Amino acid sequence: MSLALFSAVTCYLFAAGWACTRLIRDLPIGRVLHVLTAIGFGFHTLALLQITAAAGHVPLTTQHEILFLVGWCTISLYLILHTWMPMDQGALFLFPLVVFQMILFIFLPESATAVATPSGTWLKAHLALLILAYAALGIGWVGGLMYLIQERQLRQQRVSRLLRFLPALERLESMHFQCTLAGFCLLALAMLGGLVWHREVYGTWLAFNLKIGFSFLVLASYGAVLVARRLWSYRGRPAVLLSSVTFVLLMFFLLVANIFAKLGRI
Repeated sequence: MSLALFSAVTCYLFAAGWACTRLIRDLPIGRVLHVLTAIGFGFHTLALLQITAAAGHVPLTTQHEILFLVGWCTISLYLILHTWMPMDQGALFLFPLVVFQMILFIFLPESATAVATPSGTWLKAHLALLILAYAALGIGWVGGLMYLIQERQLRQQRVSRLLRFLPALERLESMHFQCTLAGFCLLALAMLGGLVWHREVYGTWLAFNLKIGFSFLVLASYGAVLVARRLWSYRGRPAVLLSSVTFVLLMFFLLVANIFAKLGRI
């Protein structure tokens, strides 16, 4: 593990710890969180540049590399969203998720099976859009998690420091579904790019396997929730819970797919 990667993980953990400490003491998070996040992201970017330089290309060729890039894009999107929608509270939930991704990158053996050689415009577009989709869905999941926690406490008529710490339910639900919608659109475009690339390389639009089948299932699940929300005002806890569970299943499948790729099963 490089020094830059270790420093990034340390800063993110300290940032999440600082947010937790301020929650316990019921105090504003303050600028310390912003400073720790900025320093951590700087080291994270440096680690990305080091990995890119060592590999000689943007880390897109294996699921192992993509896992790292998803974490970097997630923090990037978090910082962009923070400029118009303050999300300090999200650090308590988002940073441990990113650190978990980075720990998997550090300790899991790198897959010898490449996702694909990143040559061709369509394949590059497919992988880039896929990573952005995972980042957007990840932030949406964090917003959904905060929503479910607060909704449960309100339903049980419990007033805690965590309840005062979190944003309003309407704001969390809006953030959750805006990020989910963005992730859904990016995921759909990524799959389209993958189909076009498959057509160019293999002469067919689709070769069904477990990964493709699960991808369509995830896309259909997110699409059903978004359409129901738009047409029939399907909102609140059931909608947020369904889309949040879909994200958890997506992350679980990616981990399983990485393991099976090493065994040459998928």
